[in-house]
Amino acid sequence: MFLFGSQRNRNKRLFDSVYLRFAKGTSQVALEAWQKDTLMSVYAGGSAAANRAVDGCEALRRAWGKGDERRALILTTVFAMPIVVRLYRWSPGATKLGLATRLEQIEGALWAILHAPGDLPFSPDETRQEYMGMARQFEFEEDARENQREGQRKSMYHWIEMDYLLSKALLALGQRSAYRLGGVKLPVPSVAEFVEQGGIPGLDFNDLTSYAAMFDVVTAGAAVAGRAMRESSSLQEG
Repeated sequence: MFLFGSQRNRNKRLFDSVYLRFAKGTSQVALEAWQKDTLMSVYAGGSAAANRAVDGCEALRRAWGKGDERRALILTTVFAMPIVVRLYRWSPGATKLGLATRLEQIEGALWAILHAPGDLPFSPDETRQEYMGMARQFEFEEDARENQREGQRKSMYHWIEMDYLLSKALLALGQRSAYRLGGVKLPVPSVAEFVEQGGIPGLDFNDLTSYAAMFDVVTAGAAVAGRAMRESSSLQEG
């Protein structure tokens, strides 16, 4: 069941307002032009993904209710994290930087994103460290997919990252999740290995609905960020 039009319109206004707030803040920070363009693109993708998530993911829709700007800001921050990782992997020429350089730039972008909103319901520095693990997991799984390694189950594709994101999003909305990263050293080759190392999944392996919803909204958000990045590049070239 999806939201009625009036609530969808309200959500769009909230997330658009948050994006403009982030855009204004980014424009006032002393950064190079390409860094500002990257952050603006990430926020565009993050707000788009968060907006879709409170409509398309049942658990988040229930927790969101009518929503408010504060929670929209926190959710945009949460969903900006996977957008950063994808932008640095999928942007033209990004893979030429090498993994170490990409991870360094991702960490810098995550620091900026997680410290921009101010008071978050979770530690910015701890979350940044955790998501750097997700970035390494993402790179590992993308390499596996591109190289068509055996054992890469399509239904588990980026499962660990989507599970983590859902737990953070629920926390942002005042809810709890069973998910625990614990002392797991990412990347791991499978969800089974994640569990063996002490990780506790929050998603039910027998119900792919929430996983699929999270995967879809992040993919859509990354597409929005990619378009924004290409448009900013075109403007600079023009």
